[in-house]
Amino acid sequence: MPVGVSLSQLIAESPEPLVSGIELLDEALGGGFQPRSIYEIYGPPGTGKTQLGISLVERSQGPTLWIETFQTLPTSLLSPKAKQHCFRTRCTKFTQLLYLWQTLSEPYPLVIIDGLSQLLCDHMNHLEQRSSGLNNLHDTKCKHLATLFTAITKYAHQTSSTVLLLNHCMNTSHLNGALAPFEDGSYFLVTSTAKRNVQVLRSALVASGVAMGPRDSRWECFLTRRIALFWQWDPSSSARNKPNKSRIAILTTPARRDAVQVPCKVQQTLHVIQDDVVWDSEG
Repeated sequence: MPVGVSLSQLIAESPEPLVSGIELLDEALGGGFQPRSIYEIYGPPGTGKTQLGISLVERSQGPTLWIETFQTLPTSLLSPKAKQHCFRTRCTKFTQLLYLWQTLSEPYPLVIIDGLSQLLCDHMNHLEQRSSGLNNLHDTKCKHLATLFTAITKYAHQTSSTVLLLNHCMNTSHLNGALAPFEDGSYFLVTSTAKRNVQVLRSALVASGVAMGPRDSRWECFLTRRIALFWQWDPSSSARNKPNKSRIAILTTPARRDAVQVPCKVQQTLHVIQDDVVWDSEG
């Protein structure tokens, strides 16, 4: 899509990818998180989304922008060096976030939006309450997200930035066999032989309650990759002992049904943190 940047300029000024330090994840991403790209990371609370974002802030070679929504960045987990180049701002409304991206001009090699899905859910519920005659909330959601991602894409291409979305996930239910294989992979489906509903965890941008529908590809095309973080439980572990678990990442490309599953041991920050500490409600 045209964003006012020539192809020769993109090739000449392309910076190196931002590595996460997780070898298999970086390999699956083609060397790391690429510039001029938008990535979404989603999953249940406690799977390490915030931790992964902090790890990328630590590794970024330039100033970073962390956009808070309803959760405050745990700055105590940042190293002194990272605190100096990590700038924060807060948006509590979807319209505030859209205005920020439409006016943002200062270049940040890394921008993280923590909780876009929460803003979207609040925004759609607000529209539903104010506009009882609104015919199709799903179409409205897709239009608003497409407008937002157009502004983000323009900024990312002009500044060679990497944009990272940290989002919740939500359950969705569909009839068995009603749809093609889910992008998250059948591994996470809870199914039965009876003709009953099945539940699958998907990004809350898709499963946004009142605005679900089939036309999310209108805005998903702006995403370079989607990364789902989950815990994989060892079924052989004894019920009397603490179950063994490992973190895995499932990488998908919007508009395609391919899925790559890799172990994802998120690196700790420079601070010593116990395993049983809850980072925050976003993980």
